[in-house]
Amino acid sequence: MLCLLMSILFLQQVWAIKGEECTNDTPKSNMLKLKKYLLCNYDREIRPVLHNSNQTTVEISLYPISIYLNEQSHTMSLTCWLVIKWYDEFLKWDPSNFEGLNDFTTDTTSIWFPDLSVVNMKSSMHYYYPPGVAVVSPNGEVYTESFPYYQSTCELDMTNWPYDVQTCSLLLASRSFVMKELDLTLRNETEKYLDLVVPGDYWEIITVSTMRNEHGYKFHSLVTLKFKFELKRRTHVKHVAVLAPGLVLPIMVLTTFWLDLASSSRLNIAVLANICHLVHLSSLTSQTTGAKLPSIVVYTLYCLVLSVANMILIVTFKFMSDLTINTYYQQRITRWISCNKYAQHIMLINTQKDRNLDESEDESSLVVINTAELNVSRRLLKHVMGFKIRIDSCLVAILIGMTMIIVCRACENGRLYDNTVTRNDIANIVNTHNNLRQTVALGRLRNQPPAQNMQKMTWDSQLAQRAQYWANRCVYKHDSNRGNNVGQNIGITYFSGPEHANRQHNFTEVIYRWFAEHVHYRYKKLQSGDSSNPSTQTGHYTQVVWANTNRVGCGFAFYYQTQKRQDQIFYVCNYAPSGNFLGEYPYISGNPNCGAHGLSNSNINGLCQK
Repeated sequence: MLCLLMSILFLQQVWAIKGEECTNDTPKSNMLKLKKYLLCNYDREIRPVLHNSNQTTVEISLYPISIYLNEQSHTMSLTCWLVIKWYDEFLKWDPSNFEGLNDFTTDTTSIWFPDLSVVNMKSSMHYYYPPGVAVVSPNGEVYTESFPYYQSTCELDMTNWPYDVQTCSLLLASRSFVMKELDLTLRNETEKYLDLVVPGDYWEIITVSTMRNEHGYKFHSLVTLKFKFELKRRTHVKHVAVLAPGLVLPIMVLTTFWLDLASSSRLNIAVLANICHLVHLSSLTSQTTGAKLPSIVVYTLYCLVLSVANMILIVTFKFMSDLTINTYYQQRITRWISCNKYAQHIMLINTQKDRNLDESEDESSLVVINTAELNVSRRLLKHVMGFKIRIDSCLVAILIGMTMIIVCRACENGRLYDNTVTRNDIANIVNTHNNLRQTVALGRLRNQPPAQNMQKMTWDSQLAQRAQYWANRCVYKHDSNRGNNVGQNIGITYFSGPEHANRQHNFTEVIYRWFAEHVHYRYKKLQSGDSSNPSTQTGHYTQVVWANTNRVGCGFAFYYQTQKRQDQIFYVCNYAPSGNFLGEYPYISGNPNCGAHGLSNSNINGLCQK
């Protein structure tokens, strides 16, 4: 049956390539007569020239209709109005022989059509030429209009985000013909038809330019047509919401320098400002991609350094303000400053002048330290508590501005939507494992012996934390740093269709998927090649039923994979003690006998516990 269907499809393709079937029937109208005259024995796979040395010239006009720029995948999507003209030497006729018919209309799939392709396209991208209508003139001129959809790569420069202007290009060339066979030309009318563009929500086309390039190689030459689009990002309310903290948070930081130095509110506000900066920068980094960091992100990185310095100053000044003049630490500090000329310059101290001014001071104050040290200490406290330090701090605060750090996204391959393991999930994970282990222990699994020492599985939060950490990376491979005595099963589910279309994770399904490997397993000692072939591997199954394993912890990550452009759910389960030891059986065969192995019966029939 399959061979018959393949034969039918093959014959259809052959008939489509050959074109109009030639018959001896007399056409009922001149249009049918002309169609039979032109398309009888017409081969649309052959370049339409009588002599192979003749060159086919194709004139192209491209008018953009809608455009979209994907900042995550760095791609431009373009829907356009494409007008193509060329001369087909096989489609000529004398109108007088067909009652004055001066045009003939057919679809582009019936005649030869230029094989244009996108040069600057990733392998995962695509372009689409919908079937169009071709109007043929008696002299062989073919005029076609279509509305194709193109995708091309576009390198983004996010320096001036969110007020940036991006330049993207679309390169078209023939896949099958060199320049001496097929020449591509432009009409240069693209800019005249910008009013056809449908206004987008995010991008506005500023200018469109075209260019024809010839590329010479050793044995042939090629022609490429370049359509260059300059796109300006439209300003949205959310951009204002993103940039507004750049003004509000610096004011929040500045308020700390008008508060009393000993007030705990000063430090609390500074800590709160830093937390707000973290949230703000996290929002910035989640919306920007590209080889260059946006200026606003670079600015906030420098501000982070100053903000941390400001936090250290606040804590240091508060500590120094709590010191008394007779403390051991302040004596050490003041002696160091009084003996270090660089420290004196920083603190604006003149030791000789202070000695002269101190002659009128009460000598009772010299009980603990000498005159120079006392004046240094006094000047130090004036800097800490006085107006001068507040003025200096205000100048520092003006430079600080927004304070943030870049929070690296946990998910390396996409956008993370959900990774919350609920109590119901935990119950399902534990119950599913125990039900399957009970099935094996009681000998209810076909072709598998029962187990004497199958232990009951319980939840382990530490194993779950490590599993969730690994799942959050969204990288489908095993965690090599999970621990020496920890086993691991991983699984992944792919979804087609629109992004984030209410997908639901299902631990029960993936555990059953691992358990289903039992069809390839026959009770024996594990060998190194048991898990090498993906189609016959049994390592997931043997870990699920490994008798000595009694703890499990799982995590998952539901995310959008930006490279493959699909939703994925990555599951990770860690097991302890680890299973799958080479040269060992997963369990001891025989009817359940917990006492013989130093174990006791659990509340689940057939399963043991320590």
